[in-house]
Amino acid sequence: MSLSHTLTAIQPPSPTLADIERARNLFDQRKPNRRDLAKLRTLAKVKEAARFLFVNVGYEATTIRDLAARIGMSTGAVFSAFPEGKDQIWAEVMACPPPSMALAEEVALMQALRPDWVWLIRWTGTEHLAETHGPRYSPFKVDGPKLHVGRAASPAEALRQARIDAERHDGRRAQ
Repeated sequence: MSLSHTLTAIQPPSPTLADIERARNLFDQRKPNRRDLAKLRTLAKVKEAARFLFVNVGYEATTIRDLAARIGMSTGAVFSAFPEGKDQIWAEVMACPPPSMALAEEVALMQALRPDWVWLIRWTGTEHLAETHGPRYSPFKVDGPKLHVGRAASPAEALRQARIDAERHDGRRAQ
């Protein structure tokens, strides 16, 4: 591993718009003091640990207590930085709404009905876009299997729309 690769791996995450807005509210046109800087460092630590836990452990399995233990702080310090809790942390760190039970149910249904299909859910900045297709799909085949798309405000609804589109195309009854 080169030195430049090591340096990029330990750099703190870049500030988001929410961080900049928090800093503006925090400093109120004055020079930041040690306490203000400590709050910003706490935000950065919480976000970095949260991203790691959400990606490696999952949203449901990650708790505020785990997050606090990972960064060596109290749960109160985490709640002080993010008063609304885990949903607020997820929204700021992952830049999308937190996963829901409806999404888990829709994914389970998709896997049960079409275990060999591929599906992808993306946040476009204004809506969720779900794409799904069978194993023989190719974007280069004009007459081949179709790509099924769903668009909605929630990821569960977008995946549901893509699944229903696939069922209509196959002549199945939508569930």
